[in-house]
Amino acid sequence: MEHCRGFTYLSSGAMCQKLKDLSCRMLRDFPQVVLSPSEPYAFNVWLIRSMPILPIQDVVDTVEQVACIIRQSETLAKKLDAKITASYSHIKGEVDRVKESCQNHWEHTTDAFQTMLDILEPLLNSIGEMCTSALSDVDADTVVVLLMLKEKLKNFDFIITLVVLKNTLCCVSILNPSLRGIISISSTLQYTISNALKLLNKHMQEIDIFHRKWFSDAVARAKKLGVPVNLPVEMVTNGDGAEKPQASLEDYYREALSKKVLQYLVDEVKRVLGTEMARILRWLSLVPSYMADHNFSIRKDKVADANLNNLARPDSFYDELGCWEVKWRHASKRRILPTSVFATLKIPDIGFYPNVQSLLRVLGTIPCVRAESDVYGHYDMVLDRYQSYMKELPAEKRLSNMAFVYVNQ
Repeated sequence: MEHCRGFTYLSSGAMCQKLKDLSCRMLRDFPQVVLSPSEPYAFNVWLIRSMPILPIQDVVDTVEQVACIIRQSETLAKKLDAKITASYSHIKGEVDRVKESCQNHWEHTTDAFQTMLDILEPLLNSIGEMCTSALSDVDADTVVVLLMLKEKLKNFDFIITLVVLKNTLCCVSILNPSLRGIISISSTLQYTISNALKLLNKHMQEIDIFHRKWFSDAVARAKKLGVPVNLPVEMVTNGDGAEKPQASLEDYYREALSKKVLQYLVDEVKRVLGTEMARILRWLSLVPSYMADHNFSIRKDKVADANLNNLARPDSFYDELGCWEVKWRHASKRRILPTSVFATLKIPDIGFYPNVQSLLRVLGTIPCVRAESDVYGHYDMVLDRYQSYMKELPAEKRLSNMAFVYVNQ
């Protein structure tokens, strides 16, 4: 572990809390290590994917199931496309926006829950036609799957959870570019974190006002879809079937959903984007294209913040940075300069800057600093193969030597 600089994890269901506890222990015992978002999820969606509350996990699982079924069923995809056109044609630009938002692996993107809400009504109409039309050529097994999915979607608990997630996750969506290794944004990560926390805290302080809007939105959507607006069954009765004292529906979801999600996001942003992560991503500014475009200069206080254990020759670090600064700050605009960590490490004379080279190699090990395809080959293809293996094989049949380990050298 003394050689480790970054790690990530992805979990669902009952494993969320266990992996969260493990990650907390790793961050405590090994302060040089940073926790990064897991590919292919956007940061805000990854946070919720790892939230140790089963109802939230069920909603995320359902969204991923919807996306998977749409990709697998060409018939459903065509019907959904037509229903989207019919539903949004009266609003200029909405048809193209909604269709574009649900392309590829949209369930992993920043606006995944917004997209799910946008396609919910067209999707339910499409499923209804496929399962009831006498002219439908859908096989019996697919009909069973679609009917089970329809039951999950036509549920008020599902709808209000989508609405709350859509409105709370937008507070941290501004962090996504910073955590994808986008140089110009990562250099100001500290300010972005501060802004995200301010937004979350504002929502916490005015939760009554915000939640009332979200609840009204969810109720309106449910009524339009013909979904009963009521408490989850397990909250209405005790284990013996006796009725519990009725709480206000709006109050229940404010306490059980909105407040918990907001508090979780505040805690996780502070935990994941700690001091070490901010320091490390700030050094992305050493990439030549950024230095040339922004006249970037090195300050002594920034050098003092560096983790000197990462460096080849710590004693000469500041002098070396001065030479690196002179080399790139006034580089000719006609030159094509490296725009990423990995391109910078391929510069022929990088060996003359051993400390910079060491520091950039450390940056390359952070999972959120995305490698180019020529560094790790077809990374997306490997990730898809791994996810298919995990989903299709029961836990007892998996082989430990087939486990997927994402390591940057």
